[in-house]
Amino acid sequence: MEKMKANKANLYGFILSKLSNESMDEIKRHEGFSEFNSTKDPLELWLAVKHIHRVDTNSLVQEFRKKSARDKYHRITQSQITQSQYESLVKYKARFDSAYETCVELDNTELDDEDVAMDFLHSLDPRRYGSFVSDIVNDISVGAIKRPEDLNTVYAWANSRVETSQRRSGQVSFVNVIKSRQKRKDKEKKR
Repeated sequence: MEKMKANKANLYGFILSKLSNESMDEIKRHEGFSEFNSTKDPLELWLAVKHIHRVDTNSLVQEFRKKSARDKYHRITQSQITQSQYESLVKYKARFDSAYETCVELDNTELDDEDVAMDFLHSLDPRRYGSFVSDIVNDISVGAIKRPEDLNTVYAWANSRVETSQRRSGQVSFVNVIKSRQKRKDKEKKR
């Protein structure tokens, strides 16, 4: 801990040395600059760098950033951007979470957890999760299960479903079995 405290100023200087002149100008205009610059706090400097260099838009105008984040989230939820064919569920959830969090952080209206869950469900890769999504929607429609309460519920369902894919590699077929759909239905009945 002492070594970390001793190297605090060095780390602060290292981060500053990697900034362009334009970035340095923006950092100096940051609201907390005078405080973290006087204490040479590398964490606060890094948070300011992260805030200024957001990848959701290249504008520093709050209204443009807000709109850009909202548009990005809407592209995902309107199936213009979905989970890619080779993207893992874990990576896609992280990308989805990031888009939604950025949208909310920039003062866009926060959605109900159930709506976010349904947005996530409908944006899953249709090649791998198409029948899963159809089953869930049909089960909700006939009252077999309740609408998912939040995104983590849908994620758990998708992550624990039986995934059967057959790829020919000579004479070999591959089947990945995670958990059965029946277990999910049994859990829903208990609720």
